[in-house]
Amino acid sequence: MRALDERRFRTTLLAALITLSWGALWAWGRTPAGQHFHHAAMGDAIFKEGLRSVFFFASGWTLMTIAMMLPTSFPLLGRFYVLIGDKERRSFLLGLCIAGYLLVWAVFGVLAHYGVSQLYPLLAGVNFQSGLLIVAGLYQFTPLKHYCLRKCRSPLSFIIEHWHGRNEAAESFWLGSHHGIFCIGCCWSLMLLMFLAVTVHLLWMLALGTVMAIEKNMPWGNRISTPLGLLLLIAGFIFPFTGA
Repeated sequence: MRALDERRFRTTLLAALITLSWGALWAWGRTPAGQHFHHAAMGDAIFKEGLRSVFFFASGWTLMTIAMMLPTSFPLLGRFYVLIGDKERRSFLLGLCIAGYLLVWAVFGVLAHYGVSQLYPLLAGVNFQSGLLIVAGLYQFTPLKHYCLRKCRSPLSFIIEHWHGRNEAAESFWLGSHHGIFCIGCCWSLMLLMFLAVTVHLLWMLALGTVMAIEKNMPWGNRISTPLGLLLLIAGFIFPFTGA
């Protein structure tokens, strides 16, 4: 009974965190700062404005990661919480695992924004949205995509591979970090499609988050990679003719 109550508390806490993140993103998207994710803002190079602006962007990206990507990792987090058993610190260890996961995604977000901000001025005359769609579509067919997807779809094997129970705090953090790395390897091109939105658009986030959750966690999820890639490629090639 106690284990059931703890599981409910953990699930409720994570659900509340994700809900708050969606709410914060909704509010953030209604401010001028929501423009940071749009391709038109790439040329502004927020990195020239100082560390404060970088921190602000990283905070917004982390909120997006909590809202979109953390739910896709529930199978791994749930199994990890059960596997570490009745340890008094298991909520703390779970928190370290989540922290490692979010930190990796935050670093990726900052580097991605920097990379795109440097490339955008060089792509004058090139349809930026179309390019992102084509890159995302092509990546769906790569061996690296499918290798990382297999890792993400095998949470128990992944935990056994990375958790040995010796230095529990460090291993918990690195478990989350390693999972975050493979999660990025699986989903980075889809997450970059967030730059297509004019602002932080919740429906666009929900659509992408749902696709990634299905791909990573549903029994048949790996089967959507090919049709998704084809759909993205078609969208990329027809986008310049839509007048968008």
